[in-house]
Amino acid sequence: RDVERSRGLGDVYKRQMESTYIKKDSEKFPTLRTTKSGSELLFGQILYPLGPDDTKPTIEDYSTKELLAAKIKTEEKTDIFLKSFTKKQSSNLDLSLTGDFAWISLVSGNVHKASGQSVTNVTYNESPILESTEHVTFAIKLDTVTELGLSIENPTTITLHLTSKTTSITLNGTQVPFQSSDRILSFQASESGTYFIQ
Repeated sequence: RDVERSRGLGDVYKRQMESTYIKKDSEKFPTLRTTKSGSELLFGQILYPLGPDDTKPTIEDYSTKELLAAKIKTEEKTDIFLKSFTKKQSSNLDLSLTGDFAWISLVSGNVHKASGQSVTNVTYNESPILESTEHVTFAIKLDTVTELGLSIENPTTITLHLTSKTTSITLNGTQVPFQSSDRILSFQASESGTYFIQ
């Protein structure tokens, strides 16, 4: 399939489960085939988009037998990725999680964005970012208005540790009740969606 009108660098296609191509230049990348026993191995792939004038980042691999870990640094930010083999407590590069996967983006050493897959907590430098009573998948952008995208299977209590006082949380334009004390925010998430926190 070759759709002419899709031309961005982020357009990634799988071709017959053999190779990955970046549509812009159709550069072919190596692939991995495993035996049945190889399916028990931990494998991950990070696609890091670059603009035409972006400098190639520095990539450092900190992986272990039980954990994939990488640090990607540019002049503006540092990204840290962890991928665990099982839903357990894992830690590396000052990032820890209970779950499958976590990513944080640091600007001037402070967490600016974060995400997690099937996690109950993500912590950086011993400061919790998100805690949940159930496994959730999330993405958060910390800003004047914090955006928290949540995918949940069961209702859960979410606890966030923010740098500013919270005055409101909305989901689909509806106010969500919350408790806040000393910049620790807690609320009941009953459905998936994007929560706006001010």
